[in-house]
Amino acid sequence: MNNSFSLLALDLRQQASNHILKTLKNTIYVFDRRYRVVDDQIVLQNTSNDNDFFIDLYGKNINIQAIVGKNGSGKSSLLDIIYRVINNLSFSLLTKTQSQLTPLFLINDLYADLYYSVGSQTYTISCKGEQIEWRKVDLLKHTVIETLYLSTWTKEKFEFKTLIEKSKELFYVIVTNYSPQSLVSNEYKAEKVSFYYQGKLRERRDASWMPSLFHKNDGYLTPICLAPYREDNGAINISKELRLTTYRLSSIFLYYEYSGKKDTLIDNYSLCDIRYEFRPTFSKEKFQNYNGESRKPITYVSNKSIAKLILELFGVYDGILLNRHKIYRSCCEYLTAKVLTIVDTYQSYARYRKLFFKNNSTTKYDVQISISGALPPPANQELLRKLIEQLIKDKSHITIKLRQVLGLLQYILKCKKQNMDDSWLTAISTDFSFKTYIEEVHNNPTVDSIESMQALLPPPIFDVKIFLNKENSKKEDNILLCDLSSGEKQMLCVLSTLVYHVLNLISIAKETDRVSYRNIMIMLDEVEICFHPDYQRQFITRLVTALHNLGLTKECAFYILLATHSPFILSDICQRNILYLKEGEDVSKTIKVNPFCANVNDILDQSFFMEKGFSGEFAASKVRELIKYLDSNSQRSHSGWTKDSAEYFIKHMIGDPIIQSALLAMFNKKFYG
Repeated sequence: MNNSFSLLALDLRQQASNHILKTLKNTIYVFDRRYRVVDDQIVLQNTSNDNDFFIDLYGKNINIQAIVGKNGSGKSSLLDIIYRVINNLSFSLLTKTQSQLTPLFLINDLYADLYYSVGSQTYTISCKGEQIEWRKVDLLKHTVIETLYLSTWTKEKFEFKTLIEKSKELFYVIVTNYSPQSLVSNEYKAEKVSFYYQGKLRERRDASWMPSLFHKNDGYLTPICLAPYREDNGAINISKELRLTTYRLSSIFLYYEYSGKKDTLIDNYSLCDIRYEFRPTFSKEKFQNYNGESRKPITYVSNKSIAKLILELFGVYDGILLNRHKIYRSCCEYLTAKVLTIVDTYQSYARYRKLFFKNNSTTKYDVQISISGALPPPANQELLRKLIEQLIKDKSHITIKLRQVLGLLQYILKCKKQNMDDSWLTAISTDFSFKTYIEEVHNNPTVDSIESMQALLPPPIFDVKIFLNKENSKKEDNILLCDLSSGEKQMLCVLSTLVYHVLNLISIAKETDRVSYRNIMIMLDEVEICFHPDYQRQFITRLVTALHNLGLTKECAFYILLATHSPFILSDICQRNILYLKEGEDVSKTIKVNPFCANVNDILDQSFFMEKGFSGEFAASKVRELIKYLDSNSQRSHSGWTKDSAEYFIKHMIGDPIIQSALLAMFNKKFYG
C-alpha cells in the first residue's frame, strides 16, 4: 500500500450558484500545502525538505488535514461541495447499476474541479453541469494523461467491469456529522437535480440529492456514505444509533480481548462482559415481512415450500427441531428471511429478485411468492440453488449475519446428531455470556482479525448488552454501555461507526466481482461535539490507534479531513496540512504559529481568529465597563460601578493575575492618585 493518498485542492472559479457557494469565493482552495496556485495553475512546491518521518507521522497509510475558521467562514460549505462532486461522479458512473430504492440524482448547477493524489499520480474530478469528467493528470506539464470517464448521456459506454478495474484509482468517502443543524435533506431541495430515464437526463422537481448518500443498500457501490442516518427533516434516531453502536462495539471490544491487544478504544474502561438476551419476536416479524398474504409461521411450512428448500440448501433443515426447539426455530426464521432481505436490498443480487418479487421490483416487501409458499418451477429452483451457492461463497459484510446464524444452527444440529448435552441451549433462551457462547458453539477458536471475530458473534435474534470495568472506580457494579456519559458514548459511537464502514469496504474489496475502494477519505465535521477538552485532546490518537490496532491500515490508505473548532484537535496537526478560512477567504499565508504541539491560547488567537480575547463575552463586557468607569472623573458610573464594587470586583472576581494587576493599578490611580 502507498500512504500518500491526499486531497489536494478544490477549484470553484466557475461555480456561479450562491446557494452552493454561500460565503465561499470563486477561487482555488488548497488543502495540501505542498501545492500552491501559480498563474491559475496548481503546482507542486519544492518538497526536498520532506522526509520519511513527516510522511509517516501518523503511521503507515494515514494522512491527516484540517479546515478551521469561525462559524460562517465556509468550512461546512466546502465539505458540502466535495459531497456534491462525489455524488455527481457516482450518478454518472452508476447510471445503469444504481438501486431504484434510493436513486441518485445529478446536481445540475455544480461547477467544480476536485484534485487528489494516489501515490505519485494526480487525478481530477470535474463537474460542469451535465458534463462529468474523471481524469488522470500531470500537474507539472499541465496535461491530461488519461480520461478515465466522460459522461455521455445519449449513449452509455461505461461498463460496470470497467468501474471495478478503475475503482483502485478512486476513493471512498465516509462522513460523520452529528450537528443537529447539518445535512438536513429538505434544505437541499432548492437545488436543481436530474434523473436518467430512457437515455436522457430529465429534470426532477422538489427532490433532494442527499437522502441517497445516507443509504448503503447498494453494497458500498456509491463511493460516499453520510453518517449517522437522518430523516428528511434532519432527525437522528438516537436510540437506533445506540443499538447499532452496541452491536458494532461488541466485535471491537471482543477482538481486543481475544487477540491480546492491550490498548482500548476509550481511556479508563476495559471490557468486563458481553451478555445476550433472546428476542423471539424479532425473527418472527422478519419472516412474516416476506410471507406475502400468507400468515403461516415457519412451523407450518409444507414439505414443498421455498423456506424448506432454502434450509435444505444450507444443510440445516430438521423438521423435529423446527417444532420443538425455539432457538432453532427462531434461527430458521431469521435465516430464510435474511436471504430474501439480501436479494431485495443489494444490487449484486438483483438477478435473483424474480424468484420472490413482482416485476423484479426493488420496493421492499413487494412479495410475489411468499417465503412459506409452494416451490417455484424447476428452472427457478435451480436459480435458487445458485443463489444459495453465491451466498455461501460471499464472505463480504452482506453475508456476515448469515454466517453467524449458520454457526449456531450447525451447532444445534451437531448436539442432536452426537447426543451431546444441550442443556446450555435451554439456558441461552434467557441470558448468556459471550465467553460461554464462543466456548460452547465455536470451541474457543484463534482470532486473528476483527473480521473473523464478527463471524463468531451470536446472530441478531439476541439483544446485546456490553458491561465495562472502570479503572479506580469504588463501585463494585459493572457499568452498562448505555449508562456512560454522553461524551463517552459519542467517542465510542464515532470510532465504531468509522471502523464498521471501513471493515465493510475491506470485505467488499476482497470479492473479485465487486468494486474495490482501497483509498478511504474520512471527513469529520465538528467531531468534537459532546467531547470534554481532554477527549478532544485524545481524539486523533484514539482514531489513529484504532485504525492501526485493528489492522485496517494494512488494507487501505486513509486520508482524514477534519473541520473543527477545537484547538486541542488542531494541536495534533501540522500547519502545512491546515486550510484557514476567514469569511470564505483562504488566509493560511497569514498564520505564523504552527499549531502542532503549540500553546492552546496561541492556537486560539491565530487559528481560530479570537481577536476579542479568550474570556467569555459577558465577563469581558463587565471589564470594559469597569475600565470606562476607572478612566472617567465620575465617582459613580451609569453602569452602577462605585469605588467599593470596583475594588471587590478586581480583588475577588478577576481570575487572570495580569488583568487583575492592570485593573488594580487603574483603581489606585483613580482613587489614590
